[in-house]
Amino acid sequence: MPAPVPGWKPVNREHTAQPAEQPNAISRPRIVAQINAARSRARTILVIAPAGSGKTTACAEWARTQQHPVIWLTASRFDQSPFDLVRLIATAHRTHEHSSDAAPTRPPGSIREVATLLEENADSTTVVIDDLHRITSSDALAGLEELINSTVKTRFVLISRAAAAMDLTGGSALIDRTVLDFDSDELEQAISKADGAYSPEEIHALTGGWAAGSILLLNQPEQDPATQYQLASLFDRTLDQLPVDLQDFVAATSITSTFDVDLAAALTGQQNANDIADACVRAGLLIDVFHDGLETKYRWHDLFAEHCRRRVLQQDPARYRELNAIAARSLAMSRPHEAIDHAIRAQDLEFALEVIRNSWLSLVLEGQASTLDSICQRLPAELAADPFVIALRACCAAIVGDELKAVILRERAEHLDTEHAREVGLVSEVAVLLTAHSAGMLRSACDALQYRLRTEPIPANTAVGLLFLIGWTELRLRRESGGAARFLRSAFREASAQGLTRIARHAAANLSFALAYDGQFTEAQHTLGQLDAIPSDEWETYDGGLEDFCRGFIAYWQSDLQTARTKFLAARAHGDGSLPYGALASVFEAFTAAESRDANDIADAATRVTRIDTKETHGLPWSAYTRLAQALLAYAAGRRDIAKSVAQTIPLDVSTPTVLVKLANLYRHLGLTAEFEHALQVLSSRLDHPRYVAVSAGLARSLAAFQSNRDRAAHIELEHALDLAEPEKIALPFSIHDPAVRSALELHAKWGSRHETWIGQLLTGHDTNSEAAAHLTPKEREILNLLRTSMTATEIAEALYVSLNTIKTHQRSIYRKLGVTTRRQAIKIRI
Repeated sequence: MPAPVPGWKPVNREHTAQPAEQPNAISRPRIVAQINAARSRARTILVIAPAGSGKTTACAEWARTQQHPVIWLTASRFDQSPFDLVRLIATAHRTHEHSSDAAPTRPPGSIREVATLLEENADSTTVVIDDLHRITSSDALAGLEELINSTVKTRFVLISRAAAAMDLTGGSALIDRTVLDFDSDELEQAISKADGAYSPEEIHALTGGWAAGSILLLNQPEQDPATQYQLASLFDRTLDQLPVDLQDFVAATSITSTFDVDLAAALTGQQNANDIADACVRAGLLIDVFHDGLETKYRWHDLFAEHCRRRVLQQDPARYRELNAIAARSLAMSRPHEAIDHAIRAQDLEFALEVIRNSWLSLVLEGQASTLDSICQRLPAELAADPFVIALRACCAAIVGDELKAVILRERAEHLDTEHAREVGLVSEVAVLLTAHSAGMLRSACDALQYRLRTEPIPANTAVGLLFLIGWTELRLRRESGGAARFLRSAFREASAQGLTRIARHAAANLSFALAYDGQFTEAQHTLGQLDAIPSDEWETYDGGLEDFCRGFIAYWQSDLQTARTKFLAARAHGDGSLPYGALASVFEAFTAAESRDANDIADAATRVTRIDTKETHGLPWSAYTRLAQALLAYAAGRRDIAKSVAQTIPLDVSTPTVLVKLANLYRHLGLTAEFEHALQVLSSRLDHPRYVAVSAGLARSLAAFQSNRDRAAHIELEHALDLAEPEKIALPFSIHDPAVRSALELHAKWGSRHETWIGQLLTGHDTNSEAAAHLTPKEREILNLLRTSMTATEIAEALYVSLNTIKTHQRSIYRKLGVTTRRQAIKIRI
């Protein structure tokens, strides 16, 4: 270090010392890279953020990584003249290890001399001035502006809580709080060094990555008094430094974490609320600005907002209640769960109950059931004991998966006298839909709610929730083909119009399965393709795995068994059989394994089916499903006696058409003729079967007619089944393992059909496991099966969109491989 110069009066060492690296410091290469990038394009880097943002720590880490000279100085409240600034920079330069041996023999006396001193270094120098906000003198800031504008090689990093008024040349770059906030990777790194009670996700949610708050929470137990005191002190210092108008704005708008311009205007009485909010953002306060597609919104960080609320409550309780009352009325339509909370804080319980009565069902279905239940528990004892509130809490408990609590609360509400019998009855009926498993109870409640919709005045957002729940329940009751889809379509349209995005999405997802269940696969797939992704919510208790199951269900009936198995596996992963669609996926995995005849899949599926609880749940007869799965698996494994004994224990119930038609076909395979014919009679007793059931039943009747030599009736039935099957590509009933089906298709192709191309494709599916078919290409197999029909070569070419010459080339190849010379000879060969 150069020797002191006579007459030189250096400042204290702490004002020119670079901050030392702290133990367990969080490494932030991201910030280092940001500052390096900024230094390469601008002469001045402005690092501006409020107290506790980690400005100094991040810049010190950057400085330690640099090879060029970095002069660090920390301003104080005494540095209020250009001479103080000259002395500070000159001292820092002289004490720096990179300073030139040709150091000045006297201290610089002017800004110009300091500039010359900095520029003399062979390497470009960076001057870091920390706590620049302490310099409030316009003369001192003008001197700094002159210094920066007088240099060329030298770079400056100015660290401050607020931007200083300077006109800088050479360009400037901004590093603000949004850059300095910890990201998830940095918090993950930090949590590994701490013993605190919070997870990185919780910390980021509470602080938005604000450095001081994050570090305090990382290193202190949850609710630790010392931590709370340090945070409060940091927040108070930040607030006290603000101009009075900003302090008032923060106090008013922080009554709610998120606000828009209209809400801010209502809370503050300021018509220029957007300008003041933007001033808060520019000041680097703990506030985020975002756009929801329609308008600009602002969000205070949770810890900061909570501190501001406590501060208002302590300083002016009447204003605290007034602000909450304003927020409650402003948010009643758009954010009712927050409005209820504000009304309770404002001690306006009458308005709180009014909002609850108008919005309870939309809140329950929009992922706010836990929040609503918590709010209900905060009500005074006399209100918490109201039957309406108790019934409402039963719905909340059902949604979050606490079935026992839900049933107890529902039954308690039903047995209490009330002045609001109509409202309590409606909520209790909804609770039945969410908690009951008996099909009879579900039918009764569903019918009662439909009657209420037709005859009673019901708030719009409650009505849309009822439409969804009725459609959701009808889908499980399987009472009327298309009935569930009608309610769900209406729910989707109304929820979309009201901005109830989660209800709209749940309605669309259930609509896709209602369509698939009815056999409208094309429309179901289109609906699935239109679904927007949303985060999982409490409704997963009921519909976990719905979309994967729906896709698997369609693939299964279209005989795409590999896709079906993959989707059923994904649906089962949502609950491994513990949720409705998880259990249903296990059943259909068994059906798929039985169709594929894979021994390993059969064994795995048989094990999973035994784990399904066979009690009736949500109106679904699991016993029938599981026994059918066991019978089909036994038959596929060659254990006919077991298949027969299990099949004969399954009731022929028209309310489970899939079980009924599959059971009928199993009877036919097992040679149980009387049972097969009886099952066909039961199927015929209902005409509005799902399309795939109607296809399966029509094919079964056709096979029965062929067997009894009623060929004309057989062809009519088969043609009708093909009419239903081809538009939706329902291929599974035309099983590749069933010789009777193949024979029927070949006879029907010769008899004449509107579906000769489709028949050819179905017959190609029969060939896929044939040894003879292995010699033919897929296209040759397809053409051979079309040759079995009455189609001419020209018609086949038109159906396949190829030339007649191409068909003839394939024909010659087919004949050569099969060792024949004519079409008649080729179609006689069974492959």
